[in-house]
Amino acid sequence: RPVAQSASGQPATAGLANAPEFIRAAGSGVPRPLVNPHRASTGSDDEDIMELMRMQLLQSQVDERAQREERRLRQEEECLRWEEERRQRDQDRLDERLRREEADSRHEQLMQVMMTVDGAAFNLMSKPLTS
Repeated sequence: RPVAQSASGQPATAGLANAPEFIRAAGSGVPRPLVNPHRASTGSDDEDIMELMRMQLLQSQVDERAQREERRLRQEEECLRWEEERRQRDQDRLDERLRREEADSRHEQLMQVMMTVDGAAFNLMSKPLTS
């Protein structure tokens, strides 16, 4: 009997071949769903096809949940990365502001020293020379 194929051309059971719900039919390379491990397959093609479709639906639901979780984790990582970048920018701005404040303070101190030296020099120059 022909094997059902997915849109990619792979056998429809390719993703489920290792699932515990499947067994390999005797003399066949095609995995078959094991409906109930306590009863053998009736051999009914319709029943087997329905069970295969049920297993494919379950697998697609599992895949969809996994994809949603992966998307959620990627978004969470991206948000954390954005938050870290924002924190780093804020820290860089703070560091720059502190550097400028320190430079302004040192400049102010230097100007005061220069004015003190200039005032002392002026006072020395304005005193009459005595021998």
